[in-house]
Amino acid sequence: MFNNLNEMRKILFVCIAIILAINLNAQQTGKLEDPRDDKTYKTVKIGNQVWMAENLAYKPNSGKYWAYDNNKDNVAIYGYLYDWETACNVCPTGWHLPSHEEWSQLTDFAGTNPSFKLRAKADWNNGNGTDDYGFSALPGGSRNLTGTFSKLTKGGAWWSSTETGSSDAWNRVMIPSNGRVFNIDDNKRNGFSVRCIRD
Repeated sequence: MFNNLNEMRKILFVCIAIILAINLNAQQTGKLEDPRDDKTYKTVKIGNQVWMAENLAYKPNSGKYWAYDNNKDNVAIYGYLYDWETACNVCPTGWHLPSHEEWSQLTDFAGTNPSFKLRAKADWNNGNGTDDYGFSALPGGSRNLTGTFSKLTKGGAWWSSTETGSSDAWNRVMIPSNGRVFNIDDNKRNGFSVRCIRD
């Protein structure tokens, strides 16, 4: 059947490589039930990290947070937008706002063009992703200091817990037209989405 033993070894090596690649990219999904409001979130293990696979939609008793355009219907899909101080304290017990380094670990794991691989397959205006790992990033837009909302369906921004100064902190930004995940230091009073990561 095979011309020689080396040919058989090559075919076996290719088969093993394919199986390993499939196992490496296999999504380990789960669920998180937030006991504070009984909302259930999808979760996914990516590399050594376990992430919420949806934007946080918890309405805290204090802090600053907004539904996009002050329309509560947007919360069901995109979650709330939080200022940085609120974002740092809004994740449920056993979960936390990811640091700059934890975000970098995620994007490094995704490799080349991580934004394409982490974006959801729907709801992005002219720029859906492949969602290779089940992260399902959605373009929830943002709110700036003047109270103006922008970029719903056209861009997503997520806080990190890492400060860059007394008034700024790192966030991660994805836009439809680019495969990169941008690192931006932004004013803590802006409103961005939150993805929690397991402790």
